[in-house]
Amino acid sequence: MSGYFVGLSLIVAALAVFLTGLVMLGIRAFALMKRVKAMSAKPAFRAAAALPVHFERIDRSIQRLSPMRARFDEVARLLAVASANAAGLLVDIDLVASATEDLLDAVAPSLRGVASI
Repeated sequence: MSGYFVGLSLIVAALAVFLTGLVMLGIRAFALMKRVKAMSAKPAFRAAAALPVHFERIDRSIQRLSPMRARFDEVARLLAVASANAAGLLVDIDLVASATEDLLDAVAPSLRGVASI
């Protein structure tokens, strides 16, 4: 009977140690939950929790601006083409002006440069 009593007392002792461990774990978990709740009430924690929303807004803004970059590049290219065309037109206008002067010299040389006739 002595072996039976020793085995039973070891089982009871192991159960007591196990239950004590569970109680200690519960107390620590409760304290940890209380600490987490206190931390989550702080403004810094709330601001950090709101950061992903801001990151998403910034990402959407960047994605919205990406096509604008391509449009600005296209506008800059078109402005360069228009500037080159305008320079060509100015050369053509100068050529027309000199041809007109030459024609006036050929047709009516005496009237050129006279303000009143």
